[in-house]
Amino acid sequence: MKVSALSARLLAIAVLAMGSVSSVISQTANVPIMVNSNMDTADSDASDGYCGTRQVIPPPPVPGGQPVETPNTCTLRAAIAEANFRPGLDTITFDLAPTGQATAVTISLTSDLPAITSPLAIDATNGGQATITVDGGGTSSVLQFTSAAGNSNITALTITGGLNDTATGGGAIYFGPTAPSRLTLNQVVLDGNSAEPGTGLGAGNGGPGGAVSVSDGNALVVNGGSTTGNSALQGGAVYILSNLAGPVSVADADLGNPSDDVLTLTGVTMTGNSASAGNGGAVLADLRNGGDIVVEGGIYGSGTAAATRNTATGDGGAFWINKAISSADVRLRNVTLTNNTAVNGGGVAVKLGSIQLVNTSFVGNGATGAGGGLYLDANVPSISGGSARIENVTFSGNSVT
Repeated sequence: MKVSALSARLLAIAVLAMGSVSSVISQTANVPIMVNSNMDTADSDASDGYCGTRQVIPPPPVPGGQPVETPNTCTLRAAIAEANFRPGLDTITFDLAPTGQATAVTISLTSDLPAITSPLAIDATNGGQATITVDGGGTSSVLQFTSAAGNSNITALTITGGLNDTATGGGAIYFGPTAPSRLTLNQVVLDGNSAEPGTGLGAGNGGPGGAVSVSDGNALVVNGGSTTGNSALQGGAVYILSNLAGPVSVADADLGNPSDDVLTLTGVTMTGNSASAGNGGAVLADLRNGGDIVVEGGIYGSGTAAATRNTATGDGGAFWINKAISSADVRLRNVTLTNNTAVNGGGVAVKLGSIQLVNTSFVGNGATGAGGGLYLDANVPSISGGSARIENVTFSGNSVT
């Protein structure tokens, strides 16, 4: 069949148009971005809708010394850059197989990852092939969610060696979207991260939340996982602030009804975290303008949550909670607090308010001031007094020295 010159030109235009549409779809559709390399190279072009990195591949020498695109290589750094460019919620997944007998694949950062500027889901289940670990090396910030990030979630990721020594804190994760937004962590492991003064992001004087720092008015939900050996000036593992005019409305994991929870910890283990210059060896929750806290063993009360060997130079070896208004509720259910230490409240310290304790154990916690296990501070004239609603709670071997 003969094709006229006009038909050929029309066909060429149609092909070009189709290619253009395909490119636009790849940039805008919320198709998961799959990381298939544990290298730490940057995306070649964050605006092209494709996750690919560049590197110079010798030998032979690249003509002119220009980098050549490495085909089918998508790193975590490149994936975040692409997700930032695409509108709406994006999902980053992984396809990384371990080498030899390894059970984990490590992504070693050479510098801070790009700040996250749009809603993001990171799913590191990796098809069950191996655990994905991101290592900041003690010098790099890992996940920093900016004001435009919005609701986000992370699943099955391990983060270690993260450092954010600026005033925002959050050695592994800083969650700072415009409120109200919520960060959900599912089976995430946060190990050995820091917001202490150092040489990391900003080379600053340190901040709160060695593992996670949540900005004012936002919410944090943690399902399973662990925080171990994280450190900060205050809130050794987790720091959260609620100081805005309105509370955050999120799903209440304790009762299954809408509520005002700003912090929900379900089935989490918190071990060996420390606050070097303040309160909350594991968790500091400052509820200056309301919002509730739920810490429990598992979904609807099954299982156990544990806080062990956390320390604070101030109050609240495991948890320090400021309830500046009476409407804020604090509930611990099916929780064990063991061998935590602080000045006041070796296990838990609550300022300006009450707490509900159900099926909870305080064992071997210590304080140098008052309240080896539990300390309620209502030393403010306008506050009527602290109280504890206790049901099936054990206090054993706690001490004040």
